[in-house]
Amino acid sequence: MKFNNTTAFVVLMIIKYTAVNGNPGQYFLIAFPQNYHGKAEGLVNLIIISASNQNVDVQLTFHTPVWFVPPLDLSFKLKAGERRQVDVLGTIRMPIGTSVDYRSVSIRSTGNIIVLVYNKQASNGDAFLAIPVSQFGLEYFSVNYDITRSMAASFILITAPQNDTIVKVRLPKLKKVGWISYDNRDYHSLETMVIHLSEHQAFQFQVKDDLTGSHIVSNRPVSVISGLNRTSVYYNRCISHVSDLMPPVERMSTTYVTISFPQHIRLDVYRILAVSPDTIVSAGNITDIILSEPGQYKEIYLEPYKYVYIEATKPILVAQLSSSPVDTSNRFGDPSMVVLNPTDAAKEQYYFSTPNLQSYLTIVIDKDHTAGLRLDGTPIEIEWFNVTGNDSLVVGELVISQAKFHKVNHVSGIKFLGYIQGGSSCEAFAFPLGYRDFVTNSSCNAFLKEDSCMENSDNNSSINNQAAIRSVTSSSTLKYQYSLKSKQLQSNSIISCHIECVYLEGCWGYNYRAPSIRPGETNCHLLYGESAGNAKLDDWKFYAQEIK
Repeated sequence: MKFNNTTAFVVLMIIKYTAVNGNPGQYFLIAFPQNYHGKAEGLVNLIIISASNQNVDVQLTFHTPVWFVPPLDLSFKLKAGERRQVDVLGTIRMPIGTSVDYRSVSIRSTGNIIVLVYNKQASNGDAFLAIPVSQFGLEYFSVNYDITRSMAASFILITAPQNDTIVKVRLPKLKKVGWISYDNRDYHSLETMVIHLSEHQAFQFQVKDDLTGSHIVSNRPVSVISGLNRTSVYYNRCISHVSDLMPPVERMSTTYVTISFPQHIRLDVYRILAVSPDTIVSAGNITDIILSEPGQYKEIYLEPYKYVYIEATKPILVAQLSSSPVDTSNRFGDPSMVVLNPTDAAKEQYYFSTPNLQSYLTIVIDKDHTAGLRLDGTPIEIEWFNVTGNDSLVVGELVISQAKFHKVNHVSGIKFLGYIQGGSSCEAFAFPLGYRDFVTNSSCNAFLKEDSCMENSDNNSSINNQAAIRSVTSSSTLKYQYSLKSKQLQSNSIISCHIECVYLEGCWGYNYRAPSIRPGETNCHLLYGESAGNAKLDDWKFYAQEIK
């Protein structure tokens, strides 16, 4: 495959779902993680494009310290298909360290828009596709990376659109530091931080350690960005900012296809992270990856232009980290991070734009439907590569020559996934073109143990809070719902369950003494848990209430 000095784009075609064109919305709330290069603050680029067929009014409101100087273009109109870049002073970013602050921007519009954020300081940057506030979630896991530089720090950035937001963050096992300090308290490995946020506030915590697997649960919807302020990946040349918007747990699924950073002659790093206990994963020829606990991950390495089908027994998170250059012979790109979309996130069309740098569109699509793809109305003619582990899929890469409004679609309504990746010498960015749909958050919140969360149906009993047990199904004809009043069941009772909340105080948990759950097995115990209950060794009671 040959490339020229422009931008490339990857698209992944899978199955039919309702199309969403690049994650549009009319209300966005965005905060910006600290970015370190050691030089003067650079600008943050907000790239806003219209996803409406009529003129749209856009209003930016900055929630910042009094000394912050906002840009001049706080309000403007966008015509259908128009792109606008707003350059914001780098002082909008969160400061170094761990703190709560007002450093965010609200973007409201009279019609659908798409917002891309390029957080760049000198050659230290990465991009992410913003999500509307209506798509914020209640539960997340973070992906970060190893600390490779003295000024490097993992970070997690949480932004709240509502008052009285309570966020709990359970730390992973810390390897390089003993604790994290916040609000006059030290938090150690596997302990839970509690953060209170008001409307428009952001909480960032940084630590010189790998925070991958941190578990974030909130009583109200929030957004989460994670990564590192500056690091190298795998090789040692070219260090950079690495970050992406984390998907809520309910956006995750079980099948993914990897992509390859464009123009690379070096490998890509992947982190595959479990959000449920006893998750079994295969990645191409790599089989029987067992992730026994939520937050546990497996790191794999793929050669350039080697595409792999990843499949798991339960929903997982998959993130690609592009590697640093090996030497000075090929310096295009450096570390970046993109969280992959599952195959069932496929759409039939996307609107998008890119930063004003060399960019590429990557496409993964059913091999029998490549001919129907169009970019701005022009047929896409590129080389296609097979996917190891799924013979029906292929992946291709397309140069994007201009940073303007673009539309990519399939003339027959076939669904596909898309990614933008790009960069320059010792710089890289990457982001998906949209995210998997999920049901809008309800008022139910088992985080606070509200009775309204106790819902159930015949064969797929579901709790409407992403923070606690996701679903429960009785293996018999009996119907069950959760009750705060305990009822001990026989130890041989069989209940199949999918559980997320295993660590927080007073929430439903999972008995880790049970054998590994493989397809066809239903050895799963429910309980009303305690703090750090997964480490408890004696028998636990598990509770359910039969519905008459």
